[in-house]
Amino acid sequence: MHVIVHAGMEKTGSSALQEYLYRYRDELRDVGVIYPDLGHRSHWHFAAAIGGQRNGSHYIQRRMQRRNLADTEDAVLHTVRSAIIDAKENELVILSHESLGKPLQSAGLRKFLASCGVQCEQFSILAYIRNPIEHFPPGSTTRSQE
Repeated sequence: MHVIVHAGMEKTGSSALQEYLYRYRDELRDVGVIYPDLGHRSHWHFAAAIGGQRNGSHYIQRRMQRRNLADTEDAVLHTVRSAIIDAKENELVILSHESLGKPLQSAGLRKFLASCGVQCEQFSILAYIRNPIEHFPPGSTTRSQE
């Protein structure tokens, strides 16, 4: 078993990747790739749970205000823990949310993976970066000329 943590960053195609993984999770499972179903294309519930409800990022806090995370935190952690523990030796578990690389979530992720028995050599972190000059607001159709 190997765990890949896809930690973002924003505006690098994370949502498209998450949508693909979520939409085709059954087909991916058939070839040994596990993308835990937490009821949303990204694993924001998981990021919030490992980062602490009151101490998470501003983004996570906004989402938690819209949904009652307290009722699902244990279920989310159980689902992800089960996916990792039940994964076979040759299977890959992917966890994806942009905030997984932020300090509070990173510390919580490290503790969570250790509690699942995941050793350092059994996980990788994948993060895309983007040149900030090419970063332009969502909905924008053109880049400003300099």
